[in-house]
Amino acid sequence: NTELIRLGDYCIWCWECFNFSSQYCNDKKLEGWHEIDHMLTIIFKEYYFLQISKLHDQEKVGDFNNHTIKYVINKANDNSLLLLEFEILRKDNWSFIKSIKTARNKVIAHNDTSSGQLNVRFGIFNEGDDIQYFNDLHQLIDRMYKHAGLTLFNDWPEFVIQDAKSFINVILAAKNR
Repeated sequence: NTELIRLGDYCIWCWECFNFSSQYCNDKKLEGWHEIDHMLTIIFKEYYFLQISKLHDQEKVGDFNNHTIKYVINKANDNSLLLLEFEILRKDNWSFIKSIKTARNKVIAHNDTSSGQLNVRFGIFNEGDDIQYFNDLHQLIDRMYKHAGLTLFNDWPEFVIQDAKSFINVILAAKNR
């Protein structure tokens, strides 16, 4: 259960990174507040893309295991139903996952020489795909917790939204000086 709890904590971290980024990047009051805005937007987005991508990496690369969703499921006993539910999550959210992983692989984690020549913006997905992904991810982790005999996986924490709003208010106060 240690691996599963660690995965649950990591999923919460992904949710928090996503929400902080969303609050900052979608706040119209911050647009153009400073030259650093563009850099922070990229940093926040790339970081949360990277975190989500790691959940869906290969379980094993060479001699090293990656702490992914599938890795944790494969460590569980009688895991066939969980594997099926994981594949449903991947199938139902594939356009979002693929977009995030492609962004990570082409421009965030690697300096892919062809990506600059393609003139393509990576990490673009349909509005609401991110929310759907996190809803489905939560359901899967909750089922994994139940399967392991743990109590329900907690709801996604909301405090990060208030933290982001506080951060934005500090910036707005400095902007308006």
